[in-house]
Amino acid sequence: MDGLVKSIDKIADFATNGITKGVEILLKEAPQVASQFLTFKAFVFGFTALLLLGILIIMLVLTIKLINFLFKYKTENDDVKILIITIFSSAIITSNIYNNFIQFMYIKLAPKVFLIEFFSNLIKK
Repeated sequence: MDGLVKSIDKIADFATNGITKGVEILLKEAPQVASQFLTFKAFVFGFTALLLLGILIIMLVLTIKLINFLFKYKTENDDVKILIITIFSSAIITSNIYNNFIQFMYIKLAPKVFLIEFFSNLIKK
């Protein structure tokens, strides 16, 4: 019985030491992990905003060409429907560009607040 208690005590010490070492490693690596996470999130939001901006510019050029075509040839209502859909889509893309740009600036200007909110949202889910 005495050997069993010693073995259990040895296993408990080993587990406690392993957990302590794991926590020490995590605490040592946390700033680098947080920095990499913020850099990645900023890149994603910035790239998405630029991509959507490119799509918006293409849509606006096509809309201008469609408007010129409508005024030149005075076609039926189908072209007006296409124009309305294009304008509505442009508005949605513009709002997405705005949201991504705001997130990008949020990460750049207040990274600690972004991390706190991000992890609190993860905990809520």
